[in-house]
Amino acid sequence: MRLLVVIAFGIVVGGLVVAFSHGSLAHTVRAVPSADKAAPPGATPNAGGGTAGPSQIGPSIFLAPPGLAGKIVHEYRTEYIYRQGGPDIANGRLLTEEIWLQFGINGSPTAYHLIARYQDGSFHQEILDNASSSTVVHEPAEAVTPPGGTPSCVERGQPDPKLLQAAVPAFANEASLPAFLYHRIGSGAPTKTRPAASTPPIAAPARSYPPDSSVDYWTKQTVLAGQPPILTRLEVGNQGRVELYENQQLDARGTVLSDFWQAPGELDVYNAANVPASAFQLTREGCND
Repeated sequence: MRLLVVIAFGIVVGGLVVAFSHGSLAHTVRAVPSADKAAPPGATPNAGGGTAGPSQIGPSIFLAPPGLAGKIVHEYRTEYIYRQGGPDIANGRLLTEEIWLQFGINGSPTAYHLIARYQDGSFHQEILDNASSSTVVHEPAEAVTPPGGTPSCVERGQPDPKLLQAAVPAFANEASLPAFLYHRIGSGAPTKTRPAASTPPIAAPARSYPPDSSVDYWTKQTVLAGQPPILTRLEVGNQGRVELYENQQLDARGTVLSDFWQAPGELDVYNAANVPASAFQLTREGCND
């Protein structure tokens, strides 16, 4: 798995483009988008939205849902990443991801566990990040060879609090979106495949955010020097939840150069005491290393 998300929920990881990596822990936080920032003084809005000029600055337009301190959240989501000619084994294939995210009493995320599978149910990747370590379990065909070592489907590294923060589910303040150069283009049914509702066999959640049957469509275009523009699409539900985030880049002929999107299913918030410890333990599915 390959993602280096440059726009991440609630934080700025880098610039304004979704880039891709392969075979390193840099790709492993599978949460995406979010720190859109206000246009700086002197930036020039484009006809399609976005700006030309200095890097954007300002507060994030995305908000974490309230009341997560001391809680554990669970969700499934559909993810798609494509890069023209990309070498990744999952390039251009839909993935279904199951995610557990734990929050400390100060409201900051402390542990993250993800299992990604292809649409036929076969294993792709598992990720476990916590305060002491970061571990990725690859499918055997994507085994990683460390310097001077032998191929292994297990990759370990140091934890990065910014990457944990990037996994926080995002809710949009729609009233602020125009100030960040987003344009509302209507509303209607969700446009991407979302995972079917499925809850773990544990105590009922303290709160749930089911996906909506009608969402608001928002779009903006970001122009970068010497590159085709990036079209960003949001679909926002009636509780403000971001139910689709997509970054797509096309060439002048309309050929897709890259496409990244995530569409979450139901988000459930649990009291920590009701979630078994196994939610944050590696399964090492498909790996015998």
